Amino acid sequence: FDIIFCDVMMPAMSGMEFFERLKAWRPGAAESVVFMTAGAFTPAAQQFLGEIANPRVEKPFDFRRLRQLVEERSPESARL
Repeated sequence: FDIIFCDVMMPAMSGMEFFERLKAWRPGAAESVVFMTAGAFTPAAQQFLGEIANPRVEKPFDFRRLRQLVEERSPESARL
């Protein structure tokens, strides 16, 4: 995948857990993750987001920002 949108807080597995599992399974794919958040998360999630380089988008979404992220990470845009 060129881009994987993942919420920070989810019911069955947190975005942090997903990210760590993805890094273990497909290390290069972890770079494709863009985290989504509504801003209300735990101190552990705040620390996690502060330690990683992955971009994040706030809810409600700014669709221009989403489009920019998709365009930046699309192999199609690299050829333009």
